[in-house]
Amino acid sequence: MMTEQTNRNYYAVIPANVRYNKSLSNISKLVYSELTTILTKDKKITVDAHKISKNLNIPYNNVLKAMVELNEAKIIRVENWEEDNFDIYFI
Repeated sequence: MMTEQTNRNYYAVIPANVRYNKSLSNISKLVYSELTTILTKDKKITVDAHKISKNLNIPYNNVLKAMVELNEAKIIRVENWEEDNFDIYFI
């Protein structure tokens, strides 16, 4: 029997400016692709870094580092760095 989680049909997108960006780590590219699965039409999401960590099976600190890296590369803009929920805007 399949769980609700495995029945969902999400897909990830990695555009060329992210995929071929040599300043981004592979983890950052993976985190970016995970973020695109919950992207809204207005290109803004609120995300729980612990949930991303659990979904990707990577350490929480790696998710935080990836979000900093993506923010510094101006791929995303992260606001509200407090606690575990972040507001992310796709640029």
